[in-house]
Amino acid sequence: VLHDNIISDHFPLCITLNVHFPTLTNLPNDSINQKGVDWANATQDQLEEYASILNGNLSCIDVPVCALICRDPNCVDPSHLDVINLYSRQIISAMKDSANISITCKHSCKNFTPVPGWNDFVKDLHSAAREAYILWREMGRPRSGPIFILMSKSRARFKHA
Repeated sequence: VLHDNIISDHFPLCITLNVHFPTLTNLPNDSINQKGVDWANATQDQLEEYASILNGNLSCIDVPVCALICRDPNCVDPSHLDVINLYSRQIISAMKDSANISITCKHSCKNFTPVPGWNDFVKDLHSAAREAYILWREMGRPRSGPIFILMSKSRARFKHA
């Protein structure tokens, strides 16, 4: 309580909190791989198919028992954090994959206009550039070396098509 700053019938209160919590690794940004799922227009059959596929996908994920039975609420054990991060990524991936299989997806761009000749001339180059970019990103975005060269050259071929 700050008694020196009393200017009315209220007592100012100053609190400093030191909260320490482990830093979890960031989940990868998969937005370039994801189509928007059109949940609003999903039929009952599609929702049931989603639930069925999701149930199957989730049943294939191993639960990290060692980390979940840990009794320390402030646990910073790197192995526990790693398996929990992996577990959450697997659950998210199972949900996205199930939705993409069972629910109609909508284009992320509302002004989508098909480009004549795209499939004939650009689609393969785009796919190669995208795969090289994802590999480059997963390898820590190196600024030199074979992964960087692969990403740069595939992107250049796509842009010049």
